[in-house]
Amino acid sequence: MMGPASQDRRYYGKYRGKVLENIDPMELGRILVEVPALVGLESSWALPCVPYAGMQVGFVMIPPIGANVWVEFEGGDPTHPIWAGCFWGEAEKPVLAETPYQKVIKTDSFTLLINDIPGAGEMMLEFGPPAVEVPVIITIDAAGIQIETAEALVSMSPEEITATLPPTAVTITEASVTVETEGVVTVTAEDVNVTANVDVTGPVEVTGDVEITGAVEVTGDVEITGAVEVTGDVEIAGAVEVTGNVEIAGAVEIEGNVDVVGAVEIEGDTAVVGAFEVVGDQAVAGAVEVAGPLVAATLTGVPIP
Repeated sequence: MMGPASQDRRYYGKYRGKVLENIDPMELGRILVEVPALVGLESSWALPCVPYAGMQVGFVMIPPIGANVWVEFEGGDPTHPIWAGCFWGEAEKPVLAETPYQKVIKTDSFTLLINDIPGAGEMMLEFGPPAVEVPVIITIDAAGIQIETAEALVSMSPEEITATLPPTAVTITEASVTVETEGVVTVTAEDVNVTANVDVTGPVEVTGDVEITGAVEVTGDVEITGAVEVTGDVEIAGAVEVTGNVEIAGAVEIEGNVDVVGAVEIEGDTAVVGAFEVVGDQAVAGAVEVAGPLVAATLTGVPIP
């Protein structure tokens, strides 16, 4: 407000002002400003001059308390101030904007950098304290997209996608999916179906039913706890070699013909509980224990009682 002697005076142009308060009780984007150059002019609420506004739309960025603002007066009337923009004092400009090619939007916790440097363009988005405890950085450049927070990193490029949380890493390419970890890989689902050749190196422990379609090659110990059910014909053409202990705790049920063409060699003890029928020559190196009827055409190396 102006004193009585200044009621009719008009003020045109822009004046340097300072934000005293930025919480507008009317929620119009107003700020309470003071204009040091106009002695005797009381601080008052200044309406914003924004590039875009409308019913529930617009550009809303309210300057913080203490910020420098440019102040105008509607029609020169000192009772109707307008804040038209802001300016920096010395050493106040965000340091990321080093050249005119770099555009920056910076708040206390949020930084957006757009870098238009020819050949080195990028966009960087960062969330940090005090809004979030652990900073999150998203970078987009010619190499692809990176999302980083603490030690976790996700990288996407036209060639591959990599998710890393040391010491674990997952890499996806057009040709393969690779998982590297020193920990445990757990898959929990109602059904898991694998249709492909499966190559397993190392101990394998299976708890529950297992259904496999395709060739299976196992090197190492195999332990199965639970029922193994094969429905349909099983045909093996070629040598079947098992090196290591094979332990099956549970029922093994095969419905269908089992046709083995080629040598079957077992090194190690074989224990069979239940009926066991062998038709054809069999070579067994090691003890064979059978609890139940045994029918065999020829059993080489083990006498049949």
